[in-house]
Amino acid sequence: MRSVFLVALGVLAVLTSSAAAGGNEPLCSIPPRSFARAKAEHPEAASALQEIERRGIATWYTDREINGDYVGTARQLLAACPDDRTRLSVVVYGLPDKDCEAGYSSSKNLVRTPQDYELFVRELAGVVGQRKVLYVLEPDALGLLVSQSERGGGCAERAGYKSNLQTAIRVLAANPNAEIYVDVGHWTLQSPSLTARAAALVRELAGSGRVKGISLNTSNYKATAELSRLCGAFQAAYGSTDMRCIVDTSRNHRGGPPSSEWCNVRSAGIGHPPTGATGLANIDYFVWIKAPGESDGHCDGPGHTADAFPGPDAGLFFLESFRLLWNQGYFVERERMSMVGEPWTPTPMPTTPTPTQTPAPTPEPTTPAPAPPVVTTAAPTTPPPPSSSPAPVPIPPATPARNATDPRSGSGSEAGSSVAPPSATPVTRASATEAPTPPAPQRESPDKSTAVLRDGVESRAPGGVLVFLALVGCVVLTVAAALVVRTRRRAALAAAKSPRTSYVSLAS
Repeated sequence: MRSVFLVALGVLAVLTSSAAAGGNEPLCSIPPRSFARAKAEHPEAASALQEIERRGIATWYTDREINGDYVGTARQLLAACPDDRTRLSVVVYGLPDKDCEAGYSSSKNLVRTPQDYELFVRELAGVVGQRKVLYVLEPDALGLLVSQSERGGGCAERAGYKSNLQTAIRVLAANPNAEIYVDVGHWTLQSPSLTARAAALVRELAGSGRVKGISLNTSNYKATAELSRLCGAFQAAYGSTDMRCIVDTSRNHRGGPPSSEWCNVRSAGIGHPPTGATGLANIDYFVWIKAPGESDGHCDGPGHTADAFPGPDAGLFFLESFRLLWNQGYFVERERMSMVGEPWTPTPMPTTPTPTQTPAPTPEPTTPAPAPPVVTTAAPTTPPPPSSSPAPVPIPPATPARNATDPRSGSGSEAGSSVAPPSATPVTRASATEAPTPPAPQRESPDKSTAVLRDGVESRAPGGVLVFLALVGCVVLTVAAALVVRTRRRAALAAAKSPRTSYVSLAS
């Protein structure tokens, strides 16, 4: 009977650990506003864009003038994500003198002083309150601090990046349900010396408040396996595996190009959708920070290679690039969905459809156009990147684009996590990252364009798992008890049928 008991406990332990392994909450965000206009202007890509919206792209909270009211964006996000079981997905991009090296995002910003910046993050914290939230903090800022430190310092140090990052962490970490990931360009982890500098700086920043880990590959193309390796190298330098990583998989399905190109790479494909079920011990989430289909810039100037696809201004929707990203990406190759331009044959979400919300119109980088809110769950080669800050995309959660002049940056709308320092919003830069512009406020109502995923499947209430485990435990214990009773009855019957043996035993 002891063996039966041990088997029962083993079954419960396996079930419990499996539930814990998938414990990351589904991520929730609102769709890039660029998608609303793109669906109207390019009906052949509308179904694919809706599928992207269902999976979710992180919402950019940025002070770029072209993005409009950033506090309004935060409020719209909260309205679109009322379910407390989800975790908000937010990119914070508002440092004074951001993108100071490349300069693509350093002008036309509303935040200009440390006092402005503290108010900027306090307003965000006030709107979010105690909600569960995942923050990607200041794309490319730490990367610039690290890379410039080897040259004796630079504009990032003079602009007070470190002290402002400490302020942001102190304010945002006051929410006990906040998970903060400091953006670290993967290019800063390419050598032991830079990795050690990055780890030391993150350790110093973590002294200001809880830091969960770092984000990698923002707007870049590095393969997930390589990013996991770089994360491991960072953890070794930091001295703890408690410092976790998240990676931007928005364009890394095929990994990076053979060259160091980062601008509208022709061979790229949309990567694994956002999820907390990464299958990698050191990677908490796959996230989409860059909006697939938003241009990195013109990509046709000096320094670009044949791997670049010349496109419109950074942050604007680029149909030809989106077509390549979709047709060469995860949804076509792994989920067998139709290519853009073919009759649409939708594939159901990983397991069960989840609640949706209606998209709210959001201003566009150049011409404001409404875009629906999106809710979702929750790969490396590297030359030093340019700035990878958000590009002004038509939707609040739009992702940034990278600088066209810096080979290190991974993509125009990336906010510096694996490629290069961020460049803010969709101005007409040729290859800078820009931050998505906030969507116009609007009443929320359920919409099929919004979806919530957990660990690769749709979200479900955690209580259901606990109830299931409790029922399994009761069944196992009941069976074990029945077996014990049955065994004892058989022993009693056997003793009753052979009394002589009993007497002999007693006599002896």
